[in-house]
Amino acid sequence: MEIWRFLPFAFFEDLMANDELYFCRADLFKQDESERIPPEGFIRRVMGLRRLILEDEWQLIHQMGSTI
Repeated sequence: MEIWRFLPFAFFEDLMANDELYFCRADLFKQDESERIPPEGFIRRVMGLRRLILEDEWQLIHQMGSTI
């Protein structure tokens, strides 16, 4: 499974330098503004999904559900 993570560039530099990925504590998850489902438009663009095409709409729902 692919994991998409949006993070500040400084965190990305740290990831490259240390080979470690930061995850916030579960009890602070809702307070961490960088932790969220990517916008629908972003998922559509990245995956090349078209509006009103049933198979693409199901794929979008699946992708949004698997990012939680």
